[in-house]
Amino acid sequence: MGAMIRALCATARIANVPSVIVNVLTGMLMIHWWTEASMSVEPPVVIGLVSACLLYLSGNFLNDWYDREWDREHRPERAIPSGLIRPRSYLLTAIVMMSSGAMMAWWIHASVLAVYLAIGILVVSYTLCHKRHAWSIWLMGGCRAGLYVMGMMILSPNLHVLSLLSKSAENLWASSLMVACVLLPMVGMTCYIAGISLLARYESRAVLQPVVKWWAMALLLMPLATHSTFFFSFLMTMGWENWEKMAWCGLLPLLFWTVRAVWQPCAVSGKVGRLLAGIVLVDGVYWWTSAITLHVVMGGGQANFSMIPLVALAAALLLQKVAPAT
Repeated sequence: MGAMIRALCATARIANVPSVIVNVLTGMLMIHWWTEASMSVEPPVVIGLVSACLLYLSGNFLNDWYDREWDREHRPERAIPSGLIRPRSYLLTAIVMMSSGAMMAWWIHASVLAVYLAIGILVVSYTLCHKRHAWSIWLMGGCRAGLYVMGMMILSPNLHVLSLLSKSAENLWASSLMVACVLLPMVGMTCYIAGISLLARYESRAVLQPVVKWWAMALLLMPLATHSTFFFSFLMTMGWENWEKMAWCGLLPLLFWTVRAVWQPCAVSGKVGRLLAGIVLVDGVYWWTSAITLHVVMGGGQANFSMIPLVALAAALLLQKVAPAT
């Protein structure tokens, strides 16, 4: 029973669940800054987070079910190749979890369900393509970026943000900034996940070529720019005295964590595991720099440094001791 539980935890990639939750919360935060919609613990918020987690878990079970023949040769310790669990059970579990998550998303709003189904299509597409096509890394990145959109729809299901954008169309600068603050983080998260997936493709190799590391670094560090749109936009137009130094601090955790993970001497699987845990630091860039910017420049927003990304990082690292993140 203990071996089966560990195998199921490894299949579920439970160490990555904290980052899924923070991704959705970040999407909510993006809308919260503009609409002042409440992020309090209410049924739609909780159910939306559970729905996103079920979608992620179902994708992992579906992936292991589909890759069972490849795993027999390369990952024989996994549950299906080792004979602990039947393949049919994995497929049924994936279907039940994905269907349950879809029902929860539909309960919140049709727009949430639409985003949920779009992410589900990307999940299935990645499962079918990732072993055969190198470009499939962008599908995985799109899945994570989609969680931002899901968070936005959970907090603003009637698309209030679109109405807000149309009202601000007269002010081109404000409208452009608003669009950038919503779209650029999605691009950055897609690049970060693509960088991890690029490294993961070399997981079976003992040594990484420098060119692979540099390409991965270019993708992994993209969020330093995309997730700090508030900060850089206002820094170019306003004098902040010494406040900008505090906002710069929001970039440092991701920078140090990523550089250390990629370049430290260890197995590729270890690098991938640390980078997966660091997904929450990508969101942390947005949380910290935008909060400080809004507080200093606009006199609004919360200036406290949110501990949620750091707590999620600690949880991810602890859960990696229970089961691997890949």
